[in-house]
Amino acid sequence: MTIQKMKPMNTTLCTLFIAVVLVIGGCKKSDQSVDGSLNGTWKLDANYISSGGPGVWTKVADNDKGYLQFYNSGLFKSNMYPNHKLFTFKEHDFDLKSNTEVELGFFYTIRHDTLTINQYIPVACIEGCGIRFIKQK
Repeated sequence: MTIQKMKPMNTTLCTLFIAVVLVIGGCKKSDQSVDGSLNGTWKLDANYISSGGPGVWTKVADNDKGYLQFYNSGLFKSNMYPNHKLFTFKEHDFDLKSNTEVELGFFYTIRHDTLTINQYIPVACIEGCGIRFIKQK
């Protein structure tokens, strides 16, 4: 009699276990997905420059038209990196891809409407460098 009462409980536990495994397996984060906060158009705002001493942010000229555009599809467009047409991203970095040029890699941070990028592939700045963009609406 005790065995019969346990059968429905075992079936319920087994079903619950399978459901949890499917949910967890379906939540795997893909490196190919696109970060919604990175998507859109970003206008060049400033360059971080250091020649061995403390670095400083230098605003670009008002007529500087530098921009980056990230699309949900993984397409990329920019007048600063015109030969790179695709991007992939992970949690804190993204790569620009081209058929003809070396892949470029950047660390990035987003705070409010400001994107800051620092290149690390193929080379990283030793003395400090970065580029800052403002999100366009």
